Amino acid sequence: HIPGLEMNVFSMEELCYCMKENAFLLDLSLLNDGLLNWIERECGLRELARALHPLVHKKGVLSTFVVTILRYVGLYDEACVEETEQALKKGAGLSGIEKRKRQADYLVEKKKYQSAAKGYEELLRQWREMEKEGTGIPAADCLASLWHNKGVAYIGLMHYERAAECFLQAYELEGGDDYLTDYLGA
Repeated sequence: HIPGLEMNVFSMEELCYCMKENAFLLDLSLLNDGLLNWIERECGLRELARALHPLVHKKGVLSTFVVTILRYVGLYDEACVEETEQALKKGAGLSGIEKRKRQADYLVEKKKYQSAAKGYEELLRQWREMEKEGTGIPAADCLASLWHNKGVAYIGLMHYERAAECFLQAYELEGGDDYLTDYLGA
């Protein structure tokens, strides 16, 4: 079970795929004894588990942990491993909402607009809950960016009225000519 992603994996290849595809969502909760035990006992990779042990018990760097696994398994070429490492380094220090926003942004880049729109809607729901509770709200420009990017996803789906509503929300939060231009364009 991969904490934070709420996914189950059943082989090292699945673990590698999961880490690569969700690099921007991973956090230090991945570094745990349960995963080490699984790698050692279930997968029979004692050598890898021993190499990872200091990273788990001395609060090592997440990118080093993931890259060690990816290189050991050898499922991906070096360029792909380095790309994953960069994604992990960019995500270090971001809040959960900011990481999930990056995932939705990635879906927009890959033209998976329906999934991205759902992701943004879930993020906005979480944001509202956080506001009610008064806990850990990221900067307001992040909220404006969420609304804007949700509008971009709606443009991809050709839902122009919904997109315009999103762009207007972003403009009202942040101002700026880009948000206004996108609103008028939609």
